[in-house]
Amino acid sequence: LLRLTIDSAEVNEVRLSEELEYLDRYLDIETIRFGDRLKVERHIAAGTLDAAVPSFFLQPLAENAVRHGIGQSSEPGVIRLVTELRQNRLRIELSNSGPRLRAPFNELKHGVGLTNTMARLRELYGDASQFTLNNRENDVVAILEIPYRQL
Repeated sequence: LLRLTIDSAEVNEVRLSEELEYLDRYLDIETIRFGDRLKVERHIAAGTLDAAVPSFFLQPLAENAVRHGIGQSSEPGVIRLVTELRQNRLRIELSNSGPRLRAPFNELKHGVGLTNTMARLRELYGDASQFTLNNRENDVVAILEIPYRQL
């Protein structure tokens, strides 16, 4: 995971398939840590694997999901990743079970991971990107939408 981080430090965008490799490495570590308390589900839509995405952006979101969701509950939890294409836009949802947000996203104090993620999205896509973090049913879900472009 460290090697992948170093190797991708100068790259702004990668294929979603590469980003999923980074994410898998991180989640493999957390699965060892949490054992049966952590289940990972992936629903990757056909045609999204070659999409251009910001490099190393899913790992901080997953880290937040583990830290603030799975790690805060003694019950087993799920991290779910869903990708889809919607009207020439790539939509990525990363959700976690566990405690819900205590306040609306715009009222929360953002840590380094979310602050950097939002700054990178503004830098790469300007107003063409959308990022939200909300409660949904029994989960907390981070949703990213960016223009769809293949690499």
